Amino acid sequence: MSDPRRHFFRLADEIARRLRPGECYTCHLQGEDSEFVRLNHNRVRQAGHVRRQQSLHLDLIAGPRHAAARFHIAGRTAASPA
Repeated sequence: MSDPRRHFFRLADEIARRLRPGECYTCHLQGEDSEFVRLNHNRVRQAGHVRRQQSLHLDLIAGPRHAAARFHIAGRTAASPA
């Protein structure tokens, strides 16, 4: 997934499009994508990249009813370039 922010907003738009009258939702994307360097005696011993699996937390609310789910997001979407 090259642009997690754009992917998140596409997912949120699709969820909003499918809501029925009187329903609302909250949506939260969580993940990690970072570079690191390990040093020993002022020398670089290891450089690397960490990409933790991303997850989407979704809460659907309709009046007093509430449902929650968590989805793991990995790979490319059908619209993503290869």
